[in-house]
Amino acid sequence: MDSPVITYTLTSIPTGGYLTVTSGPDAGKSLPVGYTFTQADIASGKINYVRTNGNSGADDFKFIVMDGDRRLIPFERDGGIYADDSATAPLVH
Repeated sequence: MDSPVITYTLTSIPTGGYLTVTSGPDAGKSLPVGYTFTQADIASGKINYVRTNGNSGADDFKFIVMDGDRRLIPFERDGGIYADDSATAPLVH
């Protein structure tokens, strides 16, 4: 049995730079909110951060991590349809 693929979906993007991929149709482009990539993409160096506001200061972005249909971050919960982002029990599973 194969393990589920760990995926990351951007929910906010950096303000002092941008995330990009190194290959494929989106190569070099700023990745938008909603863009999804895998742990394998990260491990192989395909996801990069490009700073656009000099070399100082912090930057951040937010994402959801899924392991198959199980949400791991920002907080763990099973896959399904939820009333809102803070709900802990799915309306539909």
